[in-house]
Amino acid sequence: MTLADSNTLESEKKSTSGELACSHSLESYLQRIREALPTVDRTLRDHGDKTIAQYLETQNVFSATSFQPRDDLAEVVYNYAKPLLGEEVAREAASELLANPVVLTANHHGVDYFAQSVQGTLIFSLRKINGKQAKTVPVFACGNVPLDNLTYPRGVLLYPPSISLNQKVPFKVPIYSNKYRRETVSAARSISGDMLLQFTKRIGKESSISKPAEIADLVIDAYSVSTGSDSYSQQATQVNSVLWSKIIKRTREKTDLVYLELEKIASRLVCLDLENTESLLVRLLFSEPHRTALEHALDQEKSCWNIAELSKRLTMISEGHFKQSGTFMFWGVDERKRRIPLLPVEEDGKCMLSGRSDSRERWDIELTVSVIAEAIQNERLIPSVFTSFLVITLARGVTALGGYYQADYLPKMKRAVELVFQNCNDSVAIPSKVDGYLSGMQPVLATNNFGLYPTGPVELINDGGIDTNWMNNVSVKDAHMGSLHETLEDVLPNSFLPQFRDDIAEQLFKNLRNDLVITGLFSSTERNC
Repeated sequence: MTLADSNTLESEKKSTSGELACSHSLESYLQRIREALPTVDRTLRDHGDKTIAQYLETQNVFSATSFQPRDDLAEVVYNYAKPLLGEEVAREAASELLANPVVLTANHHGVDYFAQSVQGTLIFSLRKINGKQAKTVPVFACGNVPLDNLTYPRGVLLYPPSISLNQKVPFKVPIYSNKYRRETVSAARSISGDMLLQFTKRIGKESSISKPAEIADLVIDAYSVSTGSDSYSQQATQVNSVLWSKIIKRTREKTDLVYLELEKIASRLVCLDLENTESLLVRLLFSEPHRTALEHALDQEKSCWNIAELSKRLTMISEGHFKQSGTFMFWGVDERKRRIPLLPVEEDGKCMLSGRSDSRERWDIELTVSVIAEAIQNERLIPSVFTSFLVITLARGVTALGGYYQADYLPKMKRAVELVFQNCNDSVAIPSKVDGYLSGMQPVLATNNFGLYPTGPVELINDGGIDTNWMNNVSVKDAHMGSLHETLEDVLPNSFLPQFRDDIAEQLFKNLRNDLVITGLFSSTERNC
């Protein structure tokens, strides 16, 4: 960052009271992100000049030892993937996971049309195992999110290359009707043929979308492999695999996307760990001193829980809407397939996990091994983010490459668990690597020869797919620049105005069109001539 840029940024800070000004340099936009996201700041400071290929090598690492063996995780992945993706893919995924226990956890579950997460998956697909190109791309995606979250598993995200300033991008076309929008992805029903028919009608009415019939055909064709799926979670695994096969140009060895729900994997591991009295889970959950220490150690930490808000919710002190509270260890699931935050409480000499649904109905479950195991098997309980990482990363030493928030909160989770055992005179060693980061980068953009814009899987497929080898030499810093559109809107949603989109796009085209991978009118072939 130049001195002039620094002075300009300081002036803009003073004049806008913390809001983005209407005219920024790319460096200034990126600086705002670095101020808001310590992980991005560290990454750019330490690795900004590295190529994506070089950076990936620094992240594709793992601990040689683990607190618990990893064999059962490989078996869980095999049994999960086999009926959805076939025996060959499932076997390869399990084998590679044991050889190289590193997975991508930056994504939300659902059919992934979100440019930032799709491109993070593309980057991860470049990793090597023992010097050879990996054959599978394991993604453990968070399903404890509503259908209308940022990545929009409720429907399809489109990135039209030319659209008016007043139109929000990405453009959302729902598949689930509005009444399902708050359902949890992990518990949502599967998408039916009738729902896809309504999607076709909706997209056909959108004047801002070119070739809607072709897009509808692409989406419906991808879903055709998932007929008979028991849930949306299963459908997403299959549909993402189909879309992946269309995104990747066959200019390199074939890779298979193994896009599985984080909580489904964690649920199966929890059931195994409940039978093991020496597991991290049992020692933390069923020992009162450990449980109480853990409850306070991670109180108000990101992706964990807020005891005060959980207590207010449970005792009905709050009026109006409940505040965000997280949950302790597990989420309850009500009859409407919505999450219920839970808090451990003592009642009549028993420990319960208790909470209230959004409709304020009381929900209780006894904290015993048999009751918890049955509730998980019946999908009345879903492991929280903390519990999922506890059984996968902390217990089994799997490196989880996450987004710009995970790389901050996962180390805090590890430190808290170690401190809990230390304070309970029950020392344990947790050798897991927990600061992995692989998100917030978009090396591939689309152009209309005036600006560079995000591009998602639909657009990549319609452009003939992408040769991911082109991404290898894009720098980490330039890839973060390429993701400015979506990272700014995620991190500073109240400051990001529509005009920033075209301002960023024009500056990216002017300054970085020869450094990023470009699709559209200004093709990658032309770029490399």
